[in-house]
Amino acid sequence: MNNEDVNHDSWRDHASEYERGFIDGMQRQAQSSVDKAVNAMSAAQPAPVHGWINPNDKTQRRLLPDIGDKVLFCIGERVYYGHHTGGGFRTGQGVATKYFSTWDCHWMPIPPAHGIK
Repeated sequence: MNNEDVNHDSWRDHASEYERGFIDGMQRQAQSSVDKAVNAMSAAQPAPVHGWINPNDKTQRRLLPDIGDKVLFCIGERVYYGHHTGGGFRTGQGVATKYFSTWDCHWMPIPPAHGIK
């Protein structure tokens, strides 16, 4: 018999009702487990950040950067480049260093520079 002629579901014709039910149940259970895992992974990932984040907005508080993350932050009308220190943002070095409280600033991650190498 040629492999192309083999019907892959032909085992169903020879299996008992119990065997067919058992295998179908196992397949449904496996698919259910995969669906649950995929849904959990999708729900666990935060949405991509677009625009300025206000740390005083309780819905955005979970988006605070990690210590050391390079970010853009603004206070008033001025925009700075620096990093998060845990309690605030820092920009500059030496005598030009400026610190700003996390709660006084809006911030955003550094956007990717698509197409620039």
